[in-house]
Amino acid sequence: MSNPIVSFDEQAVKDELREPVGKTIEETINAMLDEEADRLVGAGPYERTDERAAYRAGHYERGFTTTSGQVTLKMPELKCVSSSRLFVKGTAVEILDRF
Repeated sequence: MSNPIVSFDEQAVKDELREPVGKTIEETINAMLDEEADRLVGAGPYERTDERAAYRAGHYERGFTTTSGQVTLKMPELKCVSSSRLFVKGTAVEILDRF
């Protein structure tokens, strides 16, 4: 029987990848949330639009557990003239807010 040419510690590789993968997941989801908020409001951060009478009012942080560990999401706070919170069915903001 031949000896293996290459061997590695699978758990060590997983441990080394956990942090960079978790960071990538966090950055990707936060970028998606920002894009969704821009689309809903029709304006970027620190901008307002009279068209929809809505604006962004900062964000709040919340934890989100993934298979790569805990990440911190920056949930956009969206304000509307007629209500304290803007909800649009099926958006990333609403879906993540349910968890």
